[in-house]
Amino acid sequence: MTNQRSRPDYSPATIAIAVYAVLVLVILPASAYARMLGGAAILIAAAAVVAPWISKSSPPAMSMLIVSFAGIAVLVIPNFRAMGGENGPALPIGFLGSQAIALLWATLIRPGRARSLARVSLGDAFRFAMFGAAILSAIASIPIAWMLFHDAARALPFLLVYPAYFLGGFATAVIYWLFRGVAHRAVGPYVIGALGGTCMYTAVAPIVYLSQRQPIPVGEMLEIGIVCGFLVGPPVALSMNDPLPGSSPTARRATSATHQQRRSRA
Repeated sequence: MTNQRSRPDYSPATIAIAVYAVLVLVILPASAYARMLGGAAILIAAAAVVAPWISKSSPPAMSMLIVSFAGIAVLVIPNFRAMGGENGPALPIGFLGSQAIALLWATLIRPGRARSLARVSLGDAFRFAMFGAAILSAIASIPIAWMLFHDAARALPFLLVYPAYFLGGFATAVIYWLFRGVAHRAVGPYVIGALGGTCMYTAVAPIVYLSQRQPIPVGEMLEIGIVCGFLVGPPVALSMNDPLPGSSPTARRATSATHQQRRSRA
């Protein structure tokens, strides 16, 4: 089994940052340039300085979360009306900027993993999805059981969380299978995690409204799914280096050989 080491590809992050800068200059007023462009420049410079100190072998989930929330704090939160901003287009543009910086961070700390010629099948991805959905369902069963015991009528809608987890898991498995060819590059796990996380959170979001006996606002539900999915999904996906549970022996042998090569180089 042959493996190839991919080179860092900064083009996706560069394009995302360029698009963000153009949107700021074209759509937002000049009074926002200092905060939106200056803040982004500070975050980018900080990422470039700090990244070399991050161990390439350590799980990047925590640092990815920190960078994502730092971007939210600098580029998004000041645009809320409660913080003196004006809401409007500055909110989605700021969120795009925070995610562009998160993608740059992912490239800096995990520029490229050894690429195996083995491919994970769609069946392997589905089996992993079922495994993950079962784990999430087991965790959710604890508070659901408590709510059923204290207020069964109000807790009944939360039983829908079980099919929602499996539905979101199926969608995530399809996304992983579609993007498996670039999973060895930083942009691959980022896209897989962002889209997969969006599917999971969007599938679960309606249950909250049902439990409160409120109409389901589709737009608001999608916003919650996208924001939560893009914040949580990429750190989780970027941390997954091991073969999928239940994957084929060929894929497991390829990943094992990759880890052995890394240890021999260390």
